[in-house]
Amino acid sequence: LIDTCGLRRSARVKDSIEFYSLVRATAIIEKIDVAVLLFDTTEGAVDQDRRICRMVVSKAKGLIIAPNKIDLFDKEDLARIVESTYRSFPSMEFVPIIPISAQKKKGTHKLLQCIADIIREKKKTVDKKTLQSLLPRLQQPTGGELLHLRQIETDPPVFRATVTASVKDSYIKYLRNTLRTYFGFIGVPILIKTRVIKHRGRPSGS
Repeated sequence: LIDTCGLRRSARVKDSIEFYSLVRATAIIEKIDVAVLLFDTTEGAVDQDRRICRMVVSKAKGLIIAPNKIDLFDKEDLARIVESTYRSFPSMEFVPIIPISAQKKKGTHKLLQCIADIIREKKKTVDKKTLQSLLPRLQQPTGGELLHLRQIETDPPVFRATVTASVKDSYIKYLRNTLRTYFGFIGVPILIKTRVIKHRGRPSGS
């Protein structure tokens, strides 16, 4: 659980104790399976919150964003809070947002259930046959062809796309979004490696 309310905003990090708090948060991310980013809804999300989210995703950890202190808002405001939070965290559409009140214990049961769900999502396996049956429905990369797509690791999920030419980041994003559409992986970063076969029998890539 990373409570950014307990961390000073970057512009105010001046002494060694506060700096250590940021370093400690970074070290914690290395060890966890799922991060819950908690921020004060009355203050809104700030750059440091977004920085921590990007850090969590870059380390391929599960992520939940939990706007806190919803007891200070009307029930009708919850949908607006969720929408506003998604706008505050671009490119985090796959991350569940669970508004809570830590003090009043509101939303905490749903939060714990979501953590359990994400742990299962991290270990999810999509078999090779299912992925191959999906291939005919996928767009082909510009100037090349997608030959195979298979999952090679779990926790976090890693897929390997075998293509006939190097692909752009936009195509990797398309594949990632398509995998989410069909198979979920809610709150979990999906890693995609490419294997380029320019000529049959001569593979290259990562």
